[in-house]
Amino acid sequence: VEPLLDFGREDLVYDVRWSPVKPGVFALVDGAGSLEFWDVNADVEVPVAKTSPSDRRGVSFMARSLNKLAWERNEGKRVAVGGMDGVVTVFEVGADLGGAENVRQEEWAGVKKLVGRLDSSGVVVNGR
Repeated sequence: VEPLLDFGREDLVYDVRWSPVKPGVFALVDGAGSLEFWDVNADVEVPVAKTSPSDRRGVSFMARSLNKLAWERNEGKRVAVGGMDGVVTVFEVGADLGGAENVRQEEWAGVKKLVGRLDSSGVVVNGR
């Protein structure tokens, strides 16, 4: 089995999950405390969105490692993340990243086209 695509990162990646409803979207959490959303139909070099959980007062961002990620399975509109500090944070994602009702047929076609291109040309590292 050969990889189709590598996504290079500066920090440790602890968990990665494909969206249950959007064929080209996946999310990851890392050791720096970031939650990133990637859409391979839009860009394979940079995430389409990046965020971090806020502290309990909601004023500033906490620098805490995140090591678990779970998508809500039915609609794909929410993502829960957690870390070693024992805090679970739930995010609601926008219509471009979640929601079964927002999946367009061309998204599936875009993923199939990308996989076909990668398969015929070899491994692509960071979109190159």
